[in-house]
Amino acid sequence: MNTNFKKAILAAMSATLLAVNSAQASDWAGATGNWSSNLNPGWNGTGVPNAVGAVANHGVATTSTTTQDVVGGVTVGTISLTNNSNNSWTITNTNGINLNNGGTGASISNTNSNTGTTNFLFLSGGTLTLADSFTISNTGASTNTTGAIQITSVIAGSGDVTFSNVSTALSQVNSIRMVTATNTFTGAVLLQKGTVTTNQTTVFGSVSNAVTLGQSGQGSAAILSTSSTANIANPITVASGSGGTLAIGSTSTAGFTGFSGTTTLNGDLNVTSLSTGSVTTGNTLTLSGAISGNGSLTKIGTGSATLSNGTNSYIGGTVVSTGNLRATASGALGTGSVTIAAGAALGLSTGVTNPNFIDDLASVLLNGSTSRLNLAFTGTETVGALTINGAAFGPGTYGTADNAQLTGTGTLTVVPEPSTYVMLIGAMGMMALVVRRKAAVRA
Repeated sequence: MNTNFKKAILAAMSATLLAVNSAQASDWAGATGNWSSNLNPGWNGTGVPNAVGAVANHGVATTSTTTQDVVGGVTVGTISLTNNSNNSWTITNTNGINLNNGGTGASISNTNSNTGTTNFLFLSGGTLTLADSFTISNTGASTNTTGAIQITSVIAGSGDVTFSNVSTALSQVNSIRMVTATNTFTGAVLLQKGTVTTNQTTVFGSVSNAVTLGQSGQGSAAILSTSSTANIANPITVASGSGGTLAIGSTSTAGFTGFSGTTTLNGDLNVTSLSTGSVTTGNTLTLSGAISGNGSLTKIGTGSATLSNGTNSYIGGTVVSTGNLRATASGALGTGSVTIAAGAALGLSTGVTNPNFIDDLASVLLNGSTSRLNLAFTGTETVGALTINGAAFGPGTYGTADNAQLTGTGTLTVVPEPSTYVMLIGAMGMMALVVRRKAAVRA
């Protein structure tokens, strides 16, 4: 191989590497322009990002719109918004974007720390195709009710998806907002921290995609539906050891929102609802999938929520902290104790005689003079222990005539657990032995 030929090959390789490196670090100049433009408006001479591992960044203090006009789509590893002004970047995804970072994980991120009023990063329309694992990350502080990051593009392809958001507010403000009707991607989903909001049923792709809520040491995480008609059917596992509050629920104030997939409580779960309703009727958030595990379930939010699955087996107990919780199937409350806070209410209702809602529960505690247990059935319920506003009620049957905190048509019978009987028999035996000994002494 002659020297000139070697030099030609090296020059060609160098040119290729320079082109790749240029494509891997492209900065948008601002204003409105096409993805294919490497001028201002465009990628400011830094190269059109279209390669495995390419970086598409917006770092200027200008509100911008970039239209992805390259026929057949482009490939990038990173899309990032890094400016710190009250300006947004809209990417109109006309012809598709492939997310591929060479196996090290693609990402879409907003690091705008300015407290702004806009969607800082908005991916609109078209398809995002996963050819790598994928992280959506927000560390910004948008006050917009439709999120700091909003994605309406369909997410397809194959890859695990992680959501990581600095905001833990249980609202749409500064959330990562997913507004896509037909996500089809396959892969596991991790809500590592922060709040994700959606008004769609297929936000987590294929219905078989496993969803993990929270991660050890990462703090609070939440999935919130903002729709009155959406139903999330994916199986959800609530992580243990997150160190924060883990929640699912709805911010809709009317209509039905559902979580119909199974829920496994490795940690404690909060269920929030703003949907209007009562302990017997009305629009509510409904959890219809089976709930299992060692964790507890706490109802929060001013609205009403319903547990409708009769095979719930979680053992950590149920707390009605605020609002109303309804159980509409025998076994819906798991096998732990039930605590109803002041001002909150629990309703037991199926419209049948003796539904056996709480036969397996250790106890029911009405914690305050304004807490309510509505026995919206005909017949008698049994429970191991009943405490109302600090007073323990012994074995017997109780209804509305006995205490104002018990409402509805049914009655509640306190039947001590078998262990209680054993202790009682033991105590009676000891008393009998003492009596005999005293009698022997007197004799």
